[in-house]
Amino acid sequence: MTGLPSDPALMTAAEAGRALAARALSPVDLVGAFLSRIERLDGLVSSYVSVLADEALSAARDAEQEIAAGRCLGRLHGIPFAVKDNFMIAGAPARANSRIGPGEMPLATARSAQRLIDAGAILLGKVNTYEYGTGDGTGLFDLPERPARNPWDLDRFPGGSTTGGGAAVAAGLAPIVLGADTGGSVRLPAAACGVSGLKPTYDLVSRAGVLPNCYSLDCIGPIASTAEDIGLVMPILAEAQLGDWQDAEPLAAFDWTKLRVAVVRRFHASDVEADPEIVSGFEEAVRLLRGLGAKLVEREPAHGSSDFRYCSRIINAAECYAIHEAEFLSRGADMGQALRWKLSVGAQITAADYLRAQRWRRILAEEIDGLMVDCDVVLCCGATMTAPLLSEPEEIAGFTTRSAMSPFSLSGHPAISICNGFSRSGLPLNVQLAGRRFADARLVRVAAKLEHCFGLQSRRPRLDDASPGWSPPVGSGGSRDALDRSGVDEAKRSLQVTVQQLPPRFPKALEPFVGVKLERTPDASE
Repeated sequence: MTGLPSDPALMTAAEAGRALAARALSPVDLVGAFLSRIERLDGLVSSYVSVLADEALSAARDAEQEIAAGRCLGRLHGIPFAVKDNFMIAGAPARANSRIGPGEMPLATARSAQRLIDAGAILLGKVNTYEYGTGDGTGLFDLPERPARNPWDLDRFPGGSTTGGGAAVAAGLAPIVLGADTGGSVRLPAAACGVSGLKPTYDLVSRAGVLPNCYSLDCIGPIASTAEDIGLVMPILAEAQLGDWQDAEPLAAFDWTKLRVAVVRRFHASDVEADPEIVSGFEEAVRLLRGLGAKLVEREPAHGSSDFRYCSRIINAAECYAIHEAEFLSRGADMGQALRWKLSVGAQITAADYLRAQRWRRILAEEIDGLMVDCDVVLCCGATMTAPLLSEPEEIAGFTTRSAMSPFSLSGHPAISICNGFSRSGLPLNVQLAGRRFADARLVRVAAKLEHCFGLQSRRPRLDDASPGWSPPVGSGGSRDALDRSGVDEAKRSLQVTVQQLPPRFPKALEPFVGVKLERTPDASE
């Protein structure tokens, strides 16, 4: 194999895997390239909170010997990866960007990360996150770790809550990062940083060993340079779905004329005022799909993205409070302002509010099912704006709340964010694809083929000439005073507004049921 880049860390995971298989690159050289780049550039990006350099080099030497001896474990053998800092890694602290932290040093590694390690992948370290992996991006400067920065513009937000994940992949500091997505925490960093991020079907990937945020919404998913790289990781993570990935047709054999796409504009055309360049990028994706021969079907959901968001907010806050009640009551004053505020909302949600939200969730989830009855994938917006400045907290919150990530988190469908262009100022644009439950392999294949058509895989931010100067925006620091009456009153007002968005009555037939039926959506072609 010839034509390898001068810096192997700029290869995609698929490219690196082919180079390793051809013996044109060694695991030691590949891991060394990433560690060198992290040492040189992560002071700018702040994507990592801990780097396991010695352990990674030792694992790389072992991988090199095993591959040389003909004992290759598969396409991930020798490929580096990182994890969000709410993943437990044996012997490595998991602080989750909190002054409290989850507690004792983990004795075992999160199952998803361990499966990658068992497949020969090499752990580089742990990346930045919101506190406990939850929030909307406000209060970033009230946390122990310096916030991660967007490699395309270091003054801008990299998306969250897996803030270091999108930044690390875009900057060439990790080819793959495992994150956790509750309402967009994998897809939003991918959208902000111009890479790919998948929220799999709910419960497809084990959550064991990952600090929970919301039991009924949390999903473990990968961020990578491309959807093709996500296709390398998912067969290992989605152990129950292995056959679907093994039976996948090659990308070269993909037939666009057999693809039916539901085109949903409501989330960006009427629910919010999306950035014009995001809208233009979406319409370009529609034109591209039509030109390739895909069958496009216009769909208009009855409910907007805000309905999904209000419903999920009640469920998320209530479950998060149930998880962290003891820490909140004993050490709430040590929490950052964003987590403290969220838990104060959760503390006031009644059982009736929670059950009503779960029943409403069932209706909304069945509406998403309806979009896919005779379609393979849904095309819609993801983030409706480009990455905002770190000095604009309201815009940072808007990057999350104005997105269309909640519908598929609430419904349990798989969804992926991919880059489909760049704004005039050089910031990544994005589009979101969603698929039927448990049809993750099909969804990732479609996304990978579409990415190839966009032709943006080799585009990277320039960091070598970036300025090392950095300081938090004026007035951005938060307060760690104990919860006062005004904070509780603010949370209560917010809760009242949110609960009012939920419909007061439901059909009698729904009343015994809570949650979503997680089963395969019927395929009209079957």
